[in-house]
Amino acid sequence: MVDPSGTLNLAHSIPKDTLLELHYQASESLSLLEKSDGNFDKIFMTPTNVTEKYDVIFWVHNIAPLQEKGHEGDNANPELSTKNALLQKLSLALAVRCKSVSFLEGLSRQGGWNWPCNGENASETVSLAFGAQLNLDSCNKLIDMGPPANDEEKVKEFKALWGPKAEMRRFKDGSIVQAAVWEEDVDQASRHHILKLVIQHILKLHFGIAPSSTTITSSQLDSFIPRDISTTVIHSAFIELQKNLNSISLPLSIREILPIFKAYGFAEVFPPLPNSEKFCDWTPTLRTIIRFHASSKWPRELNAFTSVKTAMLIKIAELLKQDFNYDCRIQKNCVLVHIKGFWFSVEINHDAEMSLLKKKQKEINKDGNPQGISLDQTASKMKVDYHIIPQHVSTLHSIYVQNSSFSMALRFLYIFYLKVLFI
Repeated sequence: MVDPSGTLNLAHSIPKDTLLELHYQASESLSLLEKSDGNFDKIFMTPTNVTEKYDVIFWVHNIAPLQEKGHEGDNANPELSTKNALLQKLSLALAVRCKSVSFLEGLSRQGGWNWPCNGENASETVSLAFGAQLNLDSCNKLIDMGPPANDEEKVKEFKALWGPKAEMRRFKDGSIVQAAVWEEDVDQASRHHILKLVIQHILKLHFGIAPSSTTITSSQLDSFIPRDISTTVIHSAFIELQKNLNSISLPLSIREILPIFKAYGFAEVFPPLPNSEKFCDWTPTLRTIIRFHASSKWPRELNAFTSVKTAMLIKIAELLKQDFNYDCRIQKNCVLVHIKGFWFSVEINHDAEMSLLKKKQKEINKDGNPQGISLDQTASKMKVDYHIIPQHVSTLHSIYVQNSSFSMALRFLYIFYLKVLFI
């Protein structure tokens, strides 16, 4: 950026990462302005705090030894060279997971003093702060994909960046590429820690900075939320049940199998734990509904319809016991199936049942029998259980797939209401 004379660079003292951040913010602002004119005030007239601009903020502590060494041959300004070196490696490692990574001078502590309580002398501490704006589609990916195996130059660069974490992998599409895999380091409930692991790995590998010398905001709420150790197992058990139900031979073909338990949407604060004990009245169940394709075989009288449903549940229990050796229990309106320590309550839903209930209700109302009120309540409850709740759970699951932080925020909000407002 030069003046009209073409001889003076007006941006000579602006760091490269600041210009990149300016470019990103300008692009985002233009995108928002194109979507709606009402965003003008939000962009240009609303003051914002630096912490509101970034999804994740992390600090690197105790970097005084690095500044003493200097980087990239810049001994005149070791502070600047250290910052640039850290930012360069972190930007390369987080290029896919983050839209931008920036140095936050206002949140960095330069030349602060740490006074220990054990009588020792104070030690000078230097901490640098960085902010990252996440790419929600890829920030929690389990694999950082690298170049193909035949590209020797890029493979060498990839290995230099990731060190021992880089390995050769063959994927389902037949491609053989270098990759950094984090699958063994996290489970489904802690995938939001992958970003932290990447940052700590890069800092340790290239700068010798211990993981204990980093602080990151992505895991600050973990201590307030019960660790979800069973939702992933529940999800896996449901997939197994769904697969096996579709494989058994029933008189009618199954159209869909839907979960109506909150754990499927990763929104259950206290999901049930695996239990190998026998079923009892207080054992938690995971409700699941089966819907069959339309067929003229279903009776058109309510009592006969209920009897056919019961017979179908008995058949399901027999086939699951016979083919997969599941522990199954027949109940009045469902069959209980024990898989991986969890009890699934499998129920049958058919739209014709609601129609038959309404028809029976009209007949009873004509006779002046107050039992019609009971049927009306049954039909309303069936609508909630078999139509509204499945849509709600499906929506929660879809939001979680697109943004894994949603479920943790929802669970945290629920706990906040319980602990702060109602207790």
